[in-house]
Amino acid sequence: MSSARELVVCGPRIVVVLPGLHVSRLGRYVLAFTVRSKAALLAVTLLCLATCVVPPLEAIENKEPANPTAALKAGDANEKEAPAKPPAPAAPEPGIHRLSLSGRALSSDGKPIEGATIFIVSTNGIDRSLGKATTDREGRYSFRDVALPVPVRESKEFFTSANFQIFGRAPGLAFAWRGMKTICLDPRFERSARTRETGFFPDEKIELDLEFETPHPVAGRFLDEHGKPIAGVNVRLANCDYLDVTNKESHVNYREFWSLGQAASIMPDEVVATSDATGRFELKSIPPERICWLLVNHPDYANSAVYVATSESGLTEHNKHPVAPLPLEMTLRSTRKVLVQVVYGDTDEPAAGIGVSASQMRASGDSAYGKSDKDGKVLLRLPPGTYRLRGDPPRTSDYVRTTQELEVAEKPDEQPVTLRMNAGCILILKAMDAKTGKGIAGVSFWYEMTEPRGGRTGVQSSTVWIDHPKTNADGELRAVVYPGKRRYGIGFNPLPAGYRVANPEDQSRGVELDLSAENTVTAEFDLVRDPDDEK
Repeated sequence: MSSARELVVCGPRIVVVLPGLHVSRLGRYVLAFTVRSKAALLAVTLLCLATCVVPPLEAIENKEPANPTAALKAGDANEKEAPAKPPAPAAPEPGIHRLSLSGRALSSDGKPIEGATIFIVSTNGIDRSLGKATTDREGRYSFRDVALPVPVRESKEFFTSANFQIFGRAPGLAFAWRGMKTICLDPRFERSARTRETGFFPDEKIELDLEFETPHPVAGRFLDEHGKPIAGVNVRLANCDYLDVTNKESHVNYREFWSLGQAASIMPDEVVATSDATGRFELKSIPPERICWLLVNHPDYANSAVYVATSESGLTEHNKHPVAPLPLEMTLRSTRKVLVQVVYGDTDEPAAGIGVSASQMRASGDSAYGKSDKDGKVLLRLPPGTYRLRGDPPRTSDYVRTTQELEVAEKPDEQPVTLRMNAGCILILKAMDAKTGKGIAGVSFWYEMTEPRGGRTGVQSSTVWIDHPKTNADGELRAVVYPGKRRYGIGFNPLPAGYRVANPEDQSRGVELDLSAENTVTAEFDLVRDPDDEK
């Protein structure tokens, strides 16, 4: 996976920011996880992720890598020509934690491997190569006082932590990695079994061994629609995970080769290949019994993604996606020009700055991405087929993420389509002091989802961005939401110190709101001071 994605611990939930996994460009998708119960894990969007295992680590569920389209990062332009905003301030410089660790490089039968190269990288939003080491005759390596960056979080709800991963290569063997690890710097971390599954505390000695196995190459060839070989096809291993997860990390993002995006530049021969004149390629260093997600790119053909497995088990499906057999025989298809005109559904005016994507499946098949220009136009190149066309508005917009079906025909070569952006409902949620009538800052809200499986999650400012907003100094939170009926309640995160809800059902059950497009709905919730706090 690309190193652009990020997980963040925030109270009882974890936010995952995933890259738009396109071979030629990177951006960010955003995915939020919430929890229905300690036993039920819940994801809220199609996309598939300071990471820390913070007890209770109940807000996690795996999704495949993001749609293989380029990222749908909202643009800066406001299609309603709002006044220009000053540029966002630069992110604060990260802190530094001095990290030391050691371990051994071992073969599958436990023998030491001399001459293996071990790499260490920081992960989770601050992606840096921190160093490399070569194993000695006993297979040992060590890193001393590595400058591991510590992200500076805007909110105190985020637990202070830093993340890293080690991986390596050895002559004649498959590459190896250990799951992503967390240095738990915040005193709020508990030394529980769940934390220790992937986390270390600053006072602990860290030893991480790497097992280098006999490789199971991923090889194949690419042909055009006439059966002729295609040279120059770029193939990148974008995700790699174990088929047998016994005794591995329980959460996939701590288990998988998270830093593959960095590995592509650090050890490209192991994870990137290009087809030759016969259309053939080979990734020689893939470990056995892994599920692999490949991104395929050639400028004359559609961008594609495909799953393969380095196993003789005959696996045909992974998370509802087909798994292609090895050696891979893949036909790349010529594209048609899909001329997308993006307009506002309520005015028919051109919509600028809309991220537009088309994809066949969540993480496999053909895809394309673009952003609408000042006239609301964007060109996508796609082969014939059925796609999910999606528009993501800028974060300041009063419109919502909009999807519709797209059918690309064999002919003509240029095909127009209109994407009509749906207007949202402006929801104003208020937290008020029942005694004084004044607004209360720092309050969050929740709503009940109907998809994918119900449950509750935090109210966000828009349908595209996850920003975990809270009430301002006037006690108000503004959100643009999908029209429809759903329940909203107060206190997704703990309430401000000294306050409790005046009506307990406002927090436990919430209220049902009827939200209609192009309208503003206001809901007010009362809080009262705790009796002990008033004394």
